[in-house]
Amino acid sequence: MNYLKKVFQKKAGLVGAIGGSLLMAIPAIPLAGFAQLNHPQTLHLTRTIPLPEQQNSPLARIEPVAGQLDIKLMNDTGDPITYQVIGDTKPRTLQAHSQVTLLDLKAPVNVTFQRPRGGLLQAQPYVARPGVLELTFNETTDLGADKNALSVEKNGTVFVY
Repeated sequence: MNYLKKVFQKKAGLVGAIGGSLLMAIPAIPLAGFAQLNHPQTLHLTRTIPLPEQQNSPLARIEPVAGQLDIKLMNDTGDPITYQVIGDTKPRTLQAHSQVTLLDLKAPVNVTFQRPRGGLLQAQPYVARPGVLELTFNETTDLGADKNALSVEKNGTVFVY
């Protein structure tokens, strides 16, 4: 019986020593990682998201007439295109191979557009005359050419995103 008691005490002491060591080591692990993060060679990166006009170059410049412009949308695709003048209209549909002119829009103005089922869309702006911007839609397979928004700033700068 004394033998079992000694074995139990010895094992309990060993388990206690190991457990105690682990408990002492656990708080040191995060501190070591924290100290490493503050090492002088650590890089501190700051990421700033550029504004759309900083990401893209303007594709055209239109001269609004009395602060207003017309935008002619021309759908040269085989699909209907859903478009919306943000803040002015609800989503509308422009049928395949058709066109529509949006009259008397105030700059700045933003127009969104998309093909059904996520089809890629190329949008090319053209200034027809002062106050009139034409936007021609074509199908594309180039992901980099895919566009879904037009923005005309107050000063007439035209961006397509």
